[in-house]
Amino acid sequence: MLIRLLAVLLICAAAIGTGDGALAQGSAKDGYEQTRTEALVGRAQRILDNPRASLKVLEEVRAELSRVRDTAQGIVNAGSVEARAIQARIEALGPKPAEGATEAEDIAARREELNNELALANRPIRDANESLKQANFLIGEIDRRIREKGAEQLLTRLPSPLLPSSWAAALRDTDTLVTRFTSDLAQEPAEEGASESRSNLWIAAIVSASLGLLLIFVVTPFVAGRLDRSFETRPPGYRRWHLPVLSTLARFVLPYIGAVLLLIVVPVLGLSAQIIDLLAPQALHIAMMMLIAYWLGHVVFAPTAPSRRMLPLSDGEAAQGVWLFLALGVVAAAEDILELFQTEMRALSGATFPVLA
Repeated sequence: MLIRLLAVLLICAAAIGTGDGALAQGSAKDGYEQTRTEALVGRAQRILDNPRASLKVLEEVRAELSRVRDTAQGIVNAGSVEARAIQARIEALGPKPAEGATEAEDIAARREELNNELALANRPIRDANESLKQANFLIGEIDRRIREKGAEQLLTRLPSPLLPSSWAAALRDTDTLVTRFTSDLAQEPAEEGASESRSNLWIAAIVSASLGLLLIFVVTPFVAGRLDRSFETRPPGYRRWHLPVLSTLARFVLPYIGAVLLLIVVPVLGLSAQIIDLLAPQALHIAMMMLIAYWLGHVVFAPTAPSRRMLPLSDGEAAQGVWLFLALGVVAAAEDILELFQTEMRALSGATFPVLA
């Protein structure tokens, strides 16, 4: 009997010790998390006070603040089960007496005790709400700083054509280009070597552009059309499977080479202007979109090869279908250019309006 009693006492003592340890561990963890949050808030404030803080550092701190915000939001949304239980016990005491009235001494004491317990139980929620508001404010400030930094980098790398100063620069570039061209044409014989070198560049650019236009508008329709007509005129039993393959390749490869020959005119001449600098990275992408639209139009509608036409259309309707695909390519290219300018506008707005405010 004595042994059984001792065993029960030991089990109870162990349970009490475990509960106290868990509470102590939870309290220590809460304190640690609060300390970490305060340290992060202080770090974010110091970084925001530093105008030379890099974009990478700002993004790292923002990510940490975002995690703190999500955790705090979860705590606030969940509330406290303990606090709700205490609130229910307070409500069980009945409504508070009206102003000037009194209630029984033991009920008043119990109400005060439960109110103190409720304030203590709500403390984690208050702390989480405070952390949530701090994180939201700091994230907003960091986002503003990131927009400013991004706009500064964009404008440093590529001056915007939307600014009047860029218009003036573009006009100066155009004037310089025209002046250089006219001076090359009127070069004195004493500088015959340099003039010949520059003239060779102009000749190379003109030849490249001419070949590009010739490939796109003359060679491609001629070669592909001959292949299509050969496919249509040969009897079905004759070997002709390679002809549509060659025609399809010709409509894709030849215009692509022509587009490249047109685009290399800019680096060959060393042209530099605001609009050229802005659109140059997008030029090959836009040319590829137009090329795919042209190629797909001929694959689907095949105006010069009725037997390969995917839709039951007349030759005129098939030709209109090709033009429709080309129009869609133009629209898609225009959307890309518009999106590029909208990105510039957003960057300028992010950089300008906070300063004006």
